[in-house]
Amino acid sequence: MIPYIHEFDFAYGEASWISGNVRRLVANNPGPFTGWGTNVYFIGRSELIIIDPGPDTDEHFALLCKIIGDCPLRAVLVTHHHRDHSPMAPRLADHFGCKTIGFGPPLVCAADNGFEEADHTGFSPDIRIRDGQVFDYEEVSIECIHTPGHTSNHMCYAVFPDNGLVCGDHVLSWATSVVIPPDGRMGEYLDSLELVKQRSFCKLWPGHGPEIPNPEPFLTAYLAHRAMRDAQIMQQLACGPQKISQMVPVIYAQTDKKLYPAASVSMLAHLIHLRETGHVACIDEPALSSLWYLPN
Repeated sequence: MIPYIHEFDFAYGEASWISGNVRRLVANNPGPFTGWGTNVYFIGRSELIIIDPGPDTDEHFALLCKIIGDCPLRAVLVTHHHRDHSPMAPRLADHFGCKTIGFGPPLVCAADNGFEEADHTGFSPDIRIRDGQVFDYEEVSIECIHTPGHTSNHMCYAVFPDNGLVCGDHVLSWATSVVIPPDGRMGEYLDSLELVKQRSFCKLWPGHGPEIPNPEPFLTAYLAHRAMRDAQIMQQLACGPQKISQMVPVIYAQTDKKLYPAASVSMLAHLIHLRETGHVACIDEPALSSLWYLPN
C-alpha cells in the first residue's frame, strides 16, 4: 500500500517556510486532480526563483506580487505545461523583468481532456533546458532533472543545499499521478520514478498536497502500485478480450465513479506499455475504445 499523506497544514494566501531556502504557497484552485490547489514554490531568501506559479487569475497574480515584494525575482521555472501549473509564468516574468525556464513544449499536444491537467497550449519558455543543467544563484543551486511520463516535457528541480526535489506532478503525496497518452508514456514514467528513487533526496515537494518526508519507501510503494495495476489488467484479460470500460469498474471498484474518466486514461497508459512489451494486444491502434486481449 502506498503510504499516502492526507493531512496538510497550510493556509490560503500564506507562503510558509518548509525548508531553509524554500517556501510554499498553495494556490486557491482546489479540485479532484489538484487536491488542495497548486503548490507554488519560492526558492531563495535575498533573491527569489519561483517554480510553478500556477493559474493565471488577477487575484492570484496580486498575491504573488505581494509575497515577492521588493525581493529580486531571477527566474520563473515550470515543471510542465498543464494549465494548473504554467499559465501564470509569462505574466509574472514579464512583470518582474525575468525569464521563464522549462523543458519546452510537449512532444505531443493532446486534445483537451476535461481535467484540470489539460494542456496549457501557450506554454513556451524563454529558456529551454536539458536534463542535468544547473542554475547557480546566491543561496541555492537548482538542478534540472528530466522526468518524462506524466508528460513528455516534465522537469523536476533539485534544490541544493536543501537536497529536496520540487517534483511537480511526477509524484503526489495523496494520490497517484495520471499518465495521459499519447504524450504521457508509462514506460518512461516508471524509468523516471526509478531515477528519482536512486537520487536519495531528503524530501519531495509535489505540485499538489503535502511534502513527502521519506521518499525511498514511498517511491518503492509507488512503483509496486503500478506493477499491481499491470497484474490486475492481465488477470482481467485472462478471462477473455475486454474494453477499458469493462475493466475500470472492476479494477477501480473502490474509487469514486467521478474519477473513472481519469482511471480510464491511466489504464490506457498501462495497456499501451503492456502492448509495447508484448504482454497484451488490441484490435487496431490503442485507444480508449479498443478491444484488448492476451496474445497466444
